[in-house]
Amino acid sequence: EMPAIADEIEEALREGVEIKFLAAPVRVVTNGEKVQGITCIRMKLGEIDASGRSRPVPIEGSEFTIDADTVIPAIGQRPDLTFSKGLRELNLSKKGAIIVDLDTLSTARQGVFAGGDVVTGPFTVAAAVESGKVAAESIDRYLRGKSLEREHKVKFPAENVEPVDFTEEELASLAVQKRVKVEQLPVLKRMGNFSEIESTLTKGDAMAEARRCLRCDIREEGE
Repeated sequence: EMPAIADEIEEALREGVEIKFLAAPVRVVTNGEKVQGITCIRMKLGEIDASGRSRPVPIEGSEFTIDADTVIPAIGQRPDLTFSKGLRELNLSKKGAIIVDLDTLSTARQGVFAGGDVVTGPFTVAAAVESGKVAAESIDRYLRGKSLEREHKVKFPAENVEPVDFTEEELASLAVQKRVKVEQLPVLKRMGNFSEIESTLTKGDAMAEARRCLRCDIREEGE
């Protein structure tokens, strides 16, 4: 299974990206200091390892070279923890992430807090922003000499919202209404720029989606 978001794989294929499955880079081919290509070797799935996945095994004599004038390594991400060399009490996981109290984001070293990708590994911006806010609250309590224990309160009162009433005709329409597709920039217009690929919904489409979502209990036959 490719460790990537399905939509991103689909869009990459639409834009002409060719994905070489079961191939591992062996060396970069150069002429002096100029890149000329990259040599890869084909792999086959071997025995299942300790992680429960089949380990790729090189196929002898299957090397091939892809011509290229630019090679961009994208072999994973890991946090840069060079700053932590002098912090002996800072506990790290086997993957090199900082171990924290998940509720307060406090580390094993008193007065040091951590959050975001350095704790979770590569994750979403929204999660990083959330951890930043939690860490800021913990730091504030620490500097004030208060307990780090967080008070979990419901910000908005929970209440039962009754389903929106629609006429029989509207219900019949909603039952077959498909999700609105966001308009996208044509593939040929995406090249050589950083323009937004997905546009926003029109007012009419947004209202149609809202009406559909308000009756999420309605399903088309077969769904």
